[in-house]
Amino acid sequence: MILYHKMPISERCTGRNLLNHCRQVGRPAKLEYTYYLLKDVEEIDNDELDPNTWVVKFTIDDTIHYAYGSKQLDALKKVLEDVEPILRGKL
Repeated sequence: MILYHKMPISERCTGRNLLNHCRQVGRPAKLEYTYYLLKDVEEIDNDELDPNTWVVKFTIDDTIHYAYGSKQLDALKKVLEDVEPILRGKL
């Protein structure tokens, strides 16, 4: 029987660094994100935002999270702020 020692991840590892760590260790198993322009997304109806706003669809296992930003990186940063506790819980 092989036992693996699980080391905790540092609290300083946040945002994109945490996302890269999750990819490297392969947890959570289903982790994907895709960028869209708001004008191309039919399932989100928001007339208050510019149609050229970026939307990131972030999926963890079977849970979907959305965030908006004027740039793709802004949208990713916002969604990572929201899902950071979830990602840490899956590690």
